[in-house]
Amino acid sequence: MHILCCGGIGEHGRSCLLLKADDGSCLMVDCGVAHELTPGHPGRYPSLPADLPDAFPLLLTHTHEDHVAAVPRLIAEGYRPQVYASSLTAELAPGYCRTWLKTVDKAIAASGGQRPYSEEDISAIAWHMLPHDGACRIGPWTLRHGMAAHAPGSCWFHLSHAERPSFSIGISGDWTTKSVVYPSPEFPSCDLFITDASGSEKDDEGREQLETLLSCFRERPILLPLPVIGRSQEMLAVMASMPELTGTAGAVVMDRTLVNGLDIWLKDKNISARGRATLIRAKQLFESGQWVAVSRAEDIPHGPRVIGAANAMLSSGLSAAAGRQVLAEDGLILFSGHAAPGTPGRQLLDSGHPQSRRLPWKVHPSIHDVEKAASAVRPSAMILVHTPLDKARSMAAQLESRCGTKVFAPAVGDMLTI
Repeated sequence: MHILCCGGIGEHGRSCLLLKADDGSCLMVDCGVAHELTPGHPGRYPSLPADLPDAFPLLLTHTHEDHVAAVPRLIAEGYRPQVYASSLTAELAPGYCRTWLKTVDKAIAASGGQRPYSEEDISAIAWHMLPHDGACRIGPWTLRHGMAAHAPGSCWFHLSHAERPSFSIGISGDWTTKSVVYPSPEFPSCDLFITDASGSEKDDEGREQLETLLSCFRERPILLPLPVIGRSQEMLAVMASMPELTGTAGAVVMDRTLVNGLDIWLKDKNISARGRATLIRAKQLFESGQWVAVSRAEDIPHGPRVIGAANAMLSSGLSAAAGRQVLAEDGLILFSGHAAPGTPGRQLLDSGHPQSRRLPWKVHPSIHDVEKAASAVRPSAMILVHTPLDKARSMAAQLESRCGTKVFAPAVGDMLTI
């Protein structure tokens, strides 16, 4: 068995692994973009091998752009992957691909570049739903999957191949133990554990930071640039339990796209009872008019309030316009996730602008979380993914010492033989 690192290894973004058995059968896991907007090169994509077959199964762990938005590019280049995903991932992924295409089109108009795919390529994705009971066969591959607690429909995978059925590979996808909506994921035992390692080395709680900062909302407007689906709704769940925000009419103003995302989360049967109750509470606050949903930046009221906008890096639309408004009002912009190079959000942070700040929100595991998962999974080897190479290699050394198992931190283009 060979594992080719096509992207998302030793770096953030463009997550893509290719598993290739000795009989030549291939299986790909994720195919995303790196959200980097450099002149003439809007985005980076997986580095694919020249001998990739025309057709192969492709598993998607979840719906975020860095895991799905390069799938239509495969189709544009003539490949015909059979795409397997949870029903929620299949529902949401085309929208993420279209959003990425709009971002690319804007970047091309500003500084050139080439369009990676078209709407027709997005529509041509061949979807196959993962079964609800969590187990299936895909050609020579045996697959199990379960909840990864990262976003609606997010999955971990457990794989084995017919030519070596006793050897199993666990792939975590992006995961966290710190969700306020999901219970912590439970990974099954495996021989090789490929795990997200992109969280901080600290176990600090983003929830407490959010509550502290938002308690000052009466002093100035606060903007949260957020992804359409993900920590956006988790943050709304936290805000729905804060009397400072729930007791003041108009204290929270959200992009309607983010509010609609509450219904997406509520479709997921894996969320906890408490998580479901807080999401419903947030939804009721908007329905009652206590909180405000807007579709245009000009509808955002001026003055102190918490504002949420659907673009995590201020790259376009309501998010970009809201950013300008908040800066003009001496407000504060809080970036809670990864800010990719070349984006307006990253430029603002790198400039040291006094009105921008990082507010890390944990949707990935810390090194302590990975260590605990390794103790439960008991693998003979691990591969760390979705984190910069220097950090991954430092974590690998620490984990080898603590867990007594071999830990690899490869780079894009590396092939591991197992």
